[in-house]
Amino acid sequence: KRGDTLCHGMVLFSLLVGVLFRIVAVERIPGLNGDQAGGATLIRRQLAGDTVNWVTPTRREASRVLRAASAVFEQMSGGAQPSSFFTVRLPSVVAGLLAIFFAWLLLRKALDREAAVSAALFVAAFPVLIIMSRIGTELGLVPLAGLVAIAFSLRQSLIATLIALAITLELHPVGVFFVPVCAFTLLFGALGDSTLSPTRRGLKAGLHAVAVLALAF
Repeated sequence: KRGDTLCHGMVLFSLLVGVLFRIVAVERIPGLNGDQAGGATLIRRQLAGDTVNWVTPTRREASRVLRAASAVFEQMSGGAQPSSFFTVRLPSVVAGLLAIFFAWLLLRKALDREAAVSAALFVAAFPVLIIMSRIGTELGLVPLAGLVAIAFSLRQSLIATLIALAITLELHPVGVFFVPVCAFTLLFGALGDSTLSPTRRGLKAGLHAVAVLALAF
């Protein structure tokens, strides 16, 4: 029991450190870059009623999901001109914190408690995910959306997986790396479904894999 208490304490401490790394001094560290400043300026102009061109220099339209989240937080701040960049980064901060929570909640149901805790610790401590949580761009929301897609694929929920993957891909093209993970998870999960005949298992597996791959293309 004493060992279990110590283990639980270490887990909670590690999760707390991961949370603090995402929120401490986020209004000033790291410095603001052009993508963050440009997005914040366009959001303010749009809320002011101006016509805004959301096409990026790479000819890709900026994520509607990030734009909607940024507009909500901007309006919640009262449209004030803050001396910090906290509002600009708030969508990424919230998404980063939710990713830790959902890593535990969703994977606990899809796998088991030990796997869910391990996943939550990995998400909380992984340096790249911490960095993305502190930068106000689409990349800050991709881990959360991709994690939700993986969790639904583990539960063999095709429609929910497709919806989560669509959001992931809409956020940023880098979301395509979640596609093969979800496709193979659905594929092998369907092949292992002992409640179906071999023929139906094959058809279900093929349908799941094709649906996910078709979404990506």
